[in-house]
Amino acid sequence: MDVDTRKARVKSLKRIINCLSIEIKEIKTKGLGDTEELDLAQESISRFCEKIWPFSIATKRSTHPHPTSHSPHHRHPPRSTARA
Repeated sequence: MDVDTRKARVKSLKRIINCLSIEIKEIKTKGLGDTEELDLAQESISRFCEKIWPFSIATKRSTHPHPTSHSPHHRHPPRSTARA
């Protein structure tokens, strides 16, 4: 399995983990029942993600972007030079 495929699979699985987290919180908040099976599923998926794309690799690449890669949504609008 190549790197891009592993990253894509982990990304999809992380979405599932997020959905499970939301569902578990709702169930606990409403007191609707036991979440043991959902917790177990969430932990299992997390362990599988760690095997195919280790956390250390994911965080290293995501927290240290290339110096020239700037997202356009992080740029500030130009300051107005007009004074009131």
